[in-house]
Amino acid sequence: MKRHIIPNYLLNPSHPVTVNLIGCGGTGSQVLTCLGRINHSLKQLGHPGFHVITYDADMVSRSNIGRQLFPAD
Repeated sequence: MKRHIIPNYLLNPSHPVTVNLIGCGGTGSQVLTCLGRINHSLKQLGHPGFHVITYDADMVSRSNIGRQLFPAD
């Protein structure tokens, strides 16, 4: 039997859980969308939710436009 231990500050936090997301392109934009959905659900359950910080130094390019959730102009 495996046991998973979750610290109390994650189950009953007094402030939003900080999530640092490095990369917001093809995969990162998908993760960011999912984090937004999870955040909404957590807040509906009385949890303070997430505080998400994103960073991506790359430029949006037409070669990967089909993988990311935002357009390139």
